Amino acid sequence: MEDLFIKSSGEMYFGGIKGFNSFYPSEIVDNNVKPELVITDLKIFNESLKVGADSPLKKQISVRMK
Repeated sequence: MEDLFIKSSGEMYFGGIKGFNSFYPSEIVDNNVKPELVITDLKIFNESLKVGADSPLKKQISVRMK
């Protein structure tokens, strides 16, 4: 990788088109919190589906997942 630099301290720098990001890999911790899944829109061919008789979506979708 040409856009990576690692300092002797272990800090890593990654370059991008808008600057760079740096971090210490040893400080990364796992996030065990699972986010709630929320679907806010359903599209076919980039068109939002509406509920109705002439739509593939016949009734409102309401499912809660945890």
